[in-house]
Amino acid sequence: MVGLATALSLSSAASISAKIESADDGVTLAFLRYSECMLELAAAFRGLRRHTGFVLVAVFTLAVGTAALAIVFTIVNAVLLRPLSL
Repeated sequence: MVGLATALSLSSAASISAKIESADDGVTLAFLRYSECMLELAAAFRGLRRHTGFVLVAVFTLAVGTAALAIVFTIVNAVLLRPLSL
């Protein structure tokens, strides 16, 4: 069963897709693609709000990975690159 909000966003996305196919003007085409992209982003953010646990784990994993990369680079820089004195 499709919810009302989903049905509305699907129908508006379908109408935007139909308009894109029939658009002759480059500016109109770019605007319609932008509008379709905004609909997709809105749907993505709604999904992220529903799955907050997944978002927190993903953000935490990215933060730990970034910190680990910075630590490894600092060690490599101090031990291997600085003594070369290029």
